[in-house]
Amino acid sequence: MEHSFSKLLVIVGGGLAGSLLAYRYRELFPQAPMVLLEQSDRLGGNHTWSFHQSDLSPYAWRWLEPLVSHSWPNHEVQFPAFRRTMAGAYHSIRSRDLDRKIRQTLGASVKLGVSVGDVHAIPDIAANSIVVDARGFVADFEKKTPCGFQKFVGVTYRYPVPHGIRSPILMDATVEQLDGYRFLYVLPWTETECLFEDTMYSDSSALDFETVKKRIAAYAPQGGVEIESEAGVLPIPLSRPQSAPANSLCLGVRAGSFHEVTGYSLPWTVRTIDAWMQRWPSVVESATTGSDWRSRYHLVLNRMLFRAARPERRYEIFQRFYRLPEDLIERFYSGRLTRRDAARILIGKPPVPILSGLRAIVGAKL
Repeated sequence: MEHSFSKLLVIVGGGLAGSLLAYRYRELFPQAPMVLLEQSDRLGGNHTWSFHQSDLSPYAWRWLEPLVSHSWPNHEVQFPAFRRTMAGAYHSIRSRDLDRKIRQTLGASVKLGVSVGDVHAIPDIAANSIVVDARGFVADFEKKTPCGFQKFVGVTYRYPVPHGIRSPILMDATVEQLDGYRFLYVLPWTETECLFEDTMYSDSSALDFETVKKRIAAYAPQGGVEIESEAGVLPIPLSRPQSAPANSLCLGVRAGSFHEVTGYSLPWTVRTIDAWMQRWPSVVESATTGSDWRSRYHLVLNRMLFRAARPERRYEIFQRFYRLPEDLIERFYSGRLTRRDAARILIGKPPVPILSGLRAIVGAKL
C-alpha cells in the first residue's frame, strides 16, 4: 500500500522507544522526512535493555536483531532453595551500541542537545507534521501514581583472564536481602567482560550509588577493572497509572506501555511500532493506549509484593514463581498470560499472609 509522506515525523526523545521507532521507520520508508530529537549528547543514555526470545514475534525479531549487542542460548536464576537453568534464549542491547547503530542509520536526521518542553509547541516545526512523544515516564509519575520502586546500580568489569561466567543470571537472590527484594543480575558480555547489576524492589526511591557499588565489588570475581557503570530508579505502579493525554501520540513508557511488574518496555514498544507501521500514517487518527485484564492482574501482584510481603521475605514470591513451568514464565514476561496462567500463579500456599494480601488489594484503583 502506498502512503503519503507529506508530513514530517518528529520523534521527541532518543531513548529506547524513540530510537527504535526512528530505526524501523527509516528502514521501511527510507525517503520519508523524519527527525529524532534528543536533549543529551548521545542516544539511549547509559542503559542496558534485555528481553527473552519468546517476548517477540519472528517478524519483530528479524528487524530488531541487528541492534542486539549480545545473545545467549539460556539463562539462570538462583534462590536460597534452588538453582534453575532456563532453556529460553536471552538478548541484550547496550546503549552505546544503540547510539552508534542508530546514528549510523539516521545520519543528519538525529538532532542531539535539543531540549523540548511542550511537544505541541516545538519551534521551527511546521504544523504539517506528526509528533511522537517518546520521552519516558511523565514528570512526577510516582507522585501521581502509588508506586514501589525497582532501583539498580550496574558495573561492568574487564578481567585479565576469563571470569568463568557462561550464562546470564537473571536473578541471584542468594545474596543478603537489603532494602526490599534484592538480587544480582549478571550478563557475561565476553569471556573477560561482565556486567554485574545490584537490583532492589524497594519501598523507597533513595539510591546510595557508592554503597551499592561496594556491594557489587564484593560480589563480583576479584581482579577486574571497572570500565563503565549505570544506575536507575524505575517506578513500579501499584494502581492504574494516568493514561496518556488525549490527542497525544506517545510511545513506550510515556504511553504507559510496559510490564507493570518487571518494568520491561522493549517488547511492548516493538509491538506498538509494528502495529503502527502496518497502518501508517492513518495510525495518528486512532492512536490510543488501553490496559487489559493482564495489566490489572500485574497491579494486583505488585500490591501483594509491596504491600503484603515483609520486605526481607519478598524473595519468596519470586522463588515460588520460578518453580512454575517455563512456558508459563515466558508468557508472564511477554505479557501474554492466559487466565489459567493467572490462576496457576496464585494457586497453592501463598508466599504472603492471606489477610495481608486481601488488605493490599481492597480499594485499589486497578
